[in-house]
Amino acid sequence: MDTDRRPVYTTPKSFLELIKLYLGMLDVKRGAIEKSKDTYETGVAKLNETSSVVTELEAKLKVVLVEVEAKKIEAEKIETVVGGEKAIVEVENAKANEKGTKCAEIKVNVSAIAASAKKDLAKAIPLVESTKEKLENLDEKQFTTIKSFASPPKPVESTLFACMCLLAKVDPNVPMDRKGPVLDWKSAKNMINNPKAFKVVLLEFADKVENCLVPHVNFKQAKE
Repeated sequence: MDTDRRPVYTTPKSFLELIKLYLGMLDVKRGAIEKSKDTYETGVAKLNETSSVVTELEAKLKVVLVEVEAKKIEAEKIETVVGGEKAIVEVENAKANEKGTKCAEIKVNVSAIAASAKKDLAKAIPLVESTKEKLENLDEKQFTTIKSFASPPKPVESTLFACMCLLAKVDPNVPMDRKGPVLDWKSAKNMINNPKAFKVVLLEFADKVENCLVPHVNFKQAKE
């Protein structure tokens, strides 16, 4: 050998064993390389497959992000509308509560008025019945006597004028001007010109009042 500066001899058998050892080591190395190669190729294939899946997921994610953004904008619009409507509802609700309070007050007042009206009606019914009875027993000849007066007594005149006020726009025989019934003796005599018909008008007056066919102002003028 070069290091020992002396020749080295080997026998054919040793040389063959050396070759055999070399071939064995070569097979081992080849096997390891083949295994590494297979592992590498498998890894590359997995990486390529993963890259393809990632690319596909990225594309889908972009679409989803666009949809999410669109839904977000739509949700913001809806939120704005709902917020506005909520404010309107709150205002209307406040108005409704206020009206409800007023309605409750009106109901109380109406109940009080109804009770008072019922009380007044209970008092008025006997008077109406008594008046009706007196009218039915009224002698029509008395109207003829009244018509003969050139200048009637004040109570008679006042009574007929009150009748003219009550019958204004109810009995066509009551003359009218812009201020109301024409209150003079000539017009009063004209109203009772037909005693029988005038008596019927008086008897039907209560029904006309009940059916709201008599102007409210008539009672005020009659009272005056």
